Amino acid sequence: MLERFKHFFALVLLKRIKRDPRVRLAPCTIRGRVTGPENQPLEGAQVTVTTLAGAVSRNARTDANGRYTVTFPGGDGDYFVTFNSIGYAQRRYEIKRVADEDILIADSKMSRTATALGEVRVQGDRTRPNRNETNPDISGTERATNTSALSAAQMGDLAAMAASIPGVLLVPGADGDPSGFSVLGLDPSQNSTTLNGQNFGGSDIPRDAAVGSSLTTSPYDVSRGGFSGANFNLRTQSGTNFILRTNSLNIDSPSMQWTDQAA
Repeated sequence: MLERFKHFFALVLLKRIKRDPRVRLAPCTIRGRVTGPENQPLEGAQVTVTTLAGAVSRNARTDANGRYTVTFPGGDGDYFVTFNSIGYAQRRYEIKRVADEDILIADSKMSRTATALGEVRVQGDRTRPNRNETNPDISGTERATNTSALSAAQMGDLAAMAASIPGVLLVPGADGDPSGFSVLGLDPSQNSTTLNGQNFGGSDIPRDAAVGSSLTTSPYDVSRGGFSGANFNLRTQSGTNFILRTNSLNIDSPSMQWTDQAA
């Protein structure tokens, strides 16, 4: 009779301990090693351990040796372990505590797989170029011409306008050919002239034309090419609602000069 009472009391005490929330379960540690198809350690693989009862998850990353450690202070001993690594197929299996084990071993050998990435669409706003921009080229080699240093006879002569910049040499034309300019000792044929970004084959412009001019030797803009010497760029003024007119008078014409008293 006494023995039966002892067994009954022990059974009731055990059930009460299991139901008591204040009773903590023994800590459980899950560790292991993650390797590839050739048994090489995988560094940076993500390991996720999830309790089967409470669905509590904890994550870890493998070190250079492919090892990881996850600890549950009060684990129930039944877990799902999931292994993920870029370029390898996911692996997932269940581990259980046997008897009073404190450390559970969960190794994994990953197999390679082709990963299909999702569609990536990049869309950007395309800004329209400002054709009226007068800022110099960011290369730092573009310089504006100084037409105030030209004589009245040279006004409108593109070669003379370019030669007003220091370092540019005027090459006078021979046998009726138009004049040119030389940069870095190169032939004038190695230069190019553009009008509002388009190739311009003329050698003169109207004396009173409302244009801006500049010369560059090494532009950063890839659209300005086709020369090995220099590029002489002409820019007209933008449109406006106002009418602009310019005029000039040259009183130094040889036909208006007297050579003697009889004339």
